[in-house]
Amino acid sequence: MTGRGTGRRTGRGTGGGTGGGGLRQFRWEIGVWLALILLMGATLGLAYLPMGAGNPAAALALALAKLLLVAVFYMHLRSSRPVVRLAAATGLVFLVALFALTLADVLFRLPAAWQ
Repeated sequence: MTGRGTGRRTGRGTGGGTGGGGLRQFRWEIGVWLALILLMGATLGLAYLPMGAGNPAAALALALAKLLLVAVFYMHLRSSRPVVRLAAATGLVFLVALFALTLADVLFRLPAAWQ
């Protein structure tokens, strides 16, 4: 039987039957949201710091931290099935490949004076 009334619990939702699981989940989401707000503020502050060549590296580190928070907590990759994790990892691999190809193209087209 599928559908309603199967008695199967998925562990998601409002935390029904777990004795306060919904409140715990709410606190986690508020904590992650606050972390994302702080990281956004750090990204904004970083835009005004004259760090030279270190700015892009720091901005990418902050972006990676935000990506991990969103993927693990809001996309529920932490508790999802392996096939969902594989799909997310595949998308990330293709994104990295596209960035690498774009970087290679940009570096190849640099004027001779810049090399």
